[in-house]
Amino acid sequence: MRRCRRLHNRRAPPVHVEADAEALKGKVAQRKEELKQAAIATLAQATASLTEAKDLLAKAPKGKGSKADIEAMQTDLAGVEAMLRKCSR
Repeated sequence: MRRCRRLHNRRAPPVHVEADAEALKGKVAQRKEELKQAAIATLAQATASLTEAKDLLAKAPKGKGSKADIEAMQTDLAGVEAMLRKCSR
């Protein structure tokens, strides 16, 4: 019962707190949009780098000792490509 009385006696938050909260809502939305645009740009850059890496790997000489290395790199690139597809959803 004592606890209930405390809840009823609480004061409303000061006006400046509500004003600050309203001001932050706008800033949060703006920051969220900035981060979204940065993520889109980073994803595009990663996709371009992946394409470049694939092209360079396709041009790599496939000698006796490097064939296994190239196959391993192709597997790595396939994993990166799958992650990028997942991130772009």
